[in-house]
Amino acid sequence: MEGWVKIYRSILDWEWFGDSKMVHFYIYCLCKASFKDCKWRGIEIKRGQFLTSLDAMVVETKLSKQTLRTCIARLKSTQEITHKTTHTYTLITISNYDDYQMQKDECNTAINTEVNTQLTHHQHTINTHNKNIRSKEDKNKREKENIPPIVPPKETETETALTTFEEFWNAYHRITSLNKTDREAASKYWHRLSQVEQRRARDNIQPYYNSLNDVKWCKKARTYLSDKNFNDEFTLQTNKLGIAL
Repeated sequence: MEGWVKIYRSILDWEWFGDSKMVHFYIYCLCKASFKDCKWRGIEIKRGQFLTSLDAMVVETKLSKQTLRTCIARLKSTQEITHKTTHTYTLITISNYDDYQMQKDECNTAINTEVNTQLTHHQHTINTHNKNIRSKEDKNKREKENIPPIVPPKETETETALTTFEEFWNAYHRITSLNKTDREAASKYWHRLSQVEQRRARDNIQPYYNSLNDVKWCKKARTYLSDKNFNDEFTLQTNKLGIAL
């Protein structure tokens, strides 16, 4: 006899698995069952069935007749098999044979589906892992450079926010005469401010600049925003004659 049969690992949970004779007999039935419909001496044999006799099974399994009768009765009680006996033969049918022994095309389809599912899941896991690594690297880079996280403005506020920042940016450097550097960082700090703070930051550029003892201590725009110097109480600097500088 050629070919092969499949034994699922779930057989370990089978209620008869602890009885070695039951396992012996059930595997014997799987191996004996026809894998396709056929006929033998005018008797129609369906896929999952086989013709035998008690005497033949004694010879082939090396089990006693009483043991075979017990195994058959147990498998029938749990609906693992059905059997029909005549004066010349016994026809044993394995219940749900197709669930355990799929045909080649069905088996290939099932295997390919399982493999594709595993590959898709594996690729998704890799993509998620790489995305997490990139996010972590970006976060570490931003923390190292002391740049706050990007908080994009709401879509409805984008145009207004950008215009307001441009006004602040130009006004700050016009008043302080500093070089325009760190624009991106300054923009990010700007967008973290409330609308009230943004107006105050813009309106207090001149008071802040006038309050400095020495203009060399004037902060860059990004630092002015991050430290929120626009909230300071400003003291107007004057010269010896009491004239505001």
